[in-house]
Amino acid sequence: MPKPCIAAAPLELESLREELFVRAECFLEALDAGRRAELPGLLQRLTAAARAQFVAEERLLAETRAPSLVRHAQEHAKFLSDLEVLADHAGREGAEGLDALRPAAWLTAWLAAHGGTDRELPTRPPAPSPRIRVVL
Repeated sequence: MPKPCIAAAPLELESLREELFVRAECFLEALDAGRRAELPGLLQRLTAAARAQFVAEERLLAETRAPSLVRHAQEHAKFLSDLEVLADHAGREGAEGLDALRPAAWLTAWLAAHGGTDRELPTRPPAPSPRIRVVL
């Protein structure tokens, strides 16, 4: 059975993925610089970018009947849940407990590893990022 025509979807997905990486970089920069007051808002924007990208990615996987859809959706749900935990800690006085979660290591590792699972998507690999090295 031929795959459905999805010509515009890859461009949308690439744009959303780029936005996700930009939001991740902004969060990591603020974290490194100790700009704790900015973290809740940056995590909120990162979460919104992740949700938008994940919805588009899952839609594309469903349209192409990719066998990895369920696994992808589970990875996305776990990522969003973990982001919620980070946001909870970042919103506390002085971002209490945030450092113990090692957010920079977690975020860069997750995005790099997950980017390598996108082989079934008809898109280009993510653009280079100073911190996030996607393994393909």
